[in-house]
Amino acid sequence: MNKCPECSHDLVNVIYGFPTPKLVDIARAEGIALGGCNFGPDMPTHYCYGCQESFPKIEGPAIYEELPPIFSE
Repeated sequence: MNKCPECSHDLVNVIYGFPTPKLVDIARAEGIALGGCNFGPDMPTHYCYGCQESFPKIEGPAIYEELPPIFSE
């Protein structure tokens, strides 16, 4: 398992998407971190419960392709 570069605590994987009840239980036991339903290529992949930091750290604003609107006005 990887160690946090900030505090040397164990890092856990960040899981994206709607979680199942089993994933929620694993997250409560600090076996994984839930990242939410929105994700992109520059989102964190690991989380430290020791210092509550996400890795890799994103220094600048996220860059996403502009998507067309779903509904036309």
